[in-house]
Amino acid sequence: MRRNIILCMLFCIFVFSGCSAVSKDKKTSPDTQQNITNESLKDMKINDVTIEKSDDNNIKVTVDAEGENLKYAYYIYEGDKLMEKIRYGKDDHISYEVKNPGTYKVRVFVMNKDKEKVTKYTNEIEI
Repeated sequence: MRRNIILCMLFCIFVFSGCSAVSKDKKTSPDTQQNITNESLKDMKINDVTIEKSDDNNIKVTVDAEGENLKYAYYIYEGDKLMEKIRYGKDDHISYEVKNPGTYKVRVFVMNKDKEKVTKYTNEIEI
């Protein structure tokens, strides 16, 4: 009887302590538009990201974001394969020369001066 009570108490402790834990390394899906949210980020957000063909072999990505001292990084995907990472810089737009025909999308990262980040995917585009 005493053993059952102890097991029940341990079970409750594990369940309740696990419910409040939040993983900082939480994976996000490509369908998630604003993946990283936090009450302190209310002054920084991505309003829109666009992707378009600028010519036969180039895509142009433009970011509309709100916040102060923002920096932008870009991950270029062909299908689900990461093709290239473009490091943080001050440009809210990029042009990228695609190597092969295919379906492309870009994951845009926006970071403020406090190193807080938000991210959003573009729509897919066929090249």
